[in-house]
Amino acid sequence: PVAAARAWFEDGRWSRTAPAQRKRVLQRLAELIEEHREELALLEALDMGKPISDALSVDLRAVPTAYAWYGEAIDKLTDELPNVEPSALAMIPREPVGVVAAVVPWNFPLLMASWKLAPALAAGNSVVLKPAEQSPLSALCLAELAAQAGVPRSQAFRRRGRGGPADRAPDAGVATSSEEGGLTATIRRMSSNGPQKPGHIREFTPRSVAVGVLVALIMGAAYPYMVLK
Repeated sequence: PVAAARAWFEDGRWSRTAPAQRKRVLQRLAELIEEHREELALLEALDMGKPISDALSVDLRAVPTAYAWYGEAIDKLTDELPNVEPSALAMIPREPVGVVAAVVPWNFPLLMASWKLAPALAAGNSVVLKPAEQSPLSALCLAELAAQAGVPRSQAFRRRGRGGPADRAPDAGVATSSEEGGLTATIRRMSSNGPQKPGHIREFTPRSVAVGVLVALIMGAAYPYMVLK
């Protein structure tokens, strides 16, 4: 899926879509989520035991807002023209980075996925989304709604199950396939939620940073520590 996501990014079906069109698609996705909020709340309850009332009052209030907010922001972010000497022209363009890996935890699966997907898609990136194997149902439904809204099916690629031990993303189980050269061969940004095992930090982060992958590790809500030497 990682190599495929890169190929889909490079063919421009989403990365070169006009900002105004990406805005319409994400706003339409927000509307579809509102229309299917009870179904999505039920999936969250079935998957991880959350009361449906909580899913409706918390998750399904914040999720459509994320897509609507980032959709509205798309055509508000502009390139820059720095002040330089009259004989020169300098431009700072804003461009999608490529493939973004999003690994989400078992709790708040839909909300965490949306917080990662919405900005990445708004910027024109392809996303490899890995829901936790314990709670994948809402992510699968979200992918279908995204396709209905107009996101090319290939741009928000979801992957389920556990990965191999060498290329497993922290905690949630999978982000790469070793036959494609591992995570850092193709992915340019990585965001992962969940308790990170010390060995994983030691093995995963340096090799990612070494090839220019920006890694965001969200290491749980209670007393996260990183020990550096």
